[in-house]
Amino acid sequence: MRRCPAIRPADERDLVSVASVYHRVWHETHGPHMPQAERDARDEIFFLDPMTNLMPNVILCEDEHAVVGFAAWTGTRLGQIFLDASVRGSGFAQRLMEAAERGLRNQDVLEAELRCLVGNMRARRFYERVGWHVSETVAEAVRGDVDGERRDFWVMRKRLIPRVP
Repeated sequence: MRRCPAIRPADERDLVSVASVYHRVWHETHGPHMPQAERDARDEIFFLDPMTNLMPNVILCEDEHAVVGFAAWTGTRLGQIFLDASVRGSGFAQRLMEAAERGLRNQDVLEAELRCLVGNMRARRFYERVGWHVSETVAEAVRGDVDGERRDFWVMRKRLIPRVP
């Protein structure tokens, strides 16, 4: 049995490790559904910039002092929650989601939103299991061989219980 992970706010020293997890897991989970041009554009540097801009709303999950997952948000949108394949099924994702939702609530968010790539059923099942529901499907532009290439995403929402002062 794996020991309980540490979940904590990320700081500047963590950004490279977090971006590395983001890069690796995005290519594993999203990459196969994206055009080659989109995959090629997403090198490790590509993932570092968003992490810098999302601080201080980045939390990470550590297992034995290695970053194995993270979550990040802006406003009401949980834009990223990524977990390394080595720890999926361990319960870490639920703890990470609970911490992210707590962070959103602490910023007075009453209804949060995330987007899940259509076809990523493992992620969708997890989100639904922890109380999120699909409210609509939207198409987002991606780099591709054809101008205007798009991919569909489920917009998922969850009402958050207000924090107690």
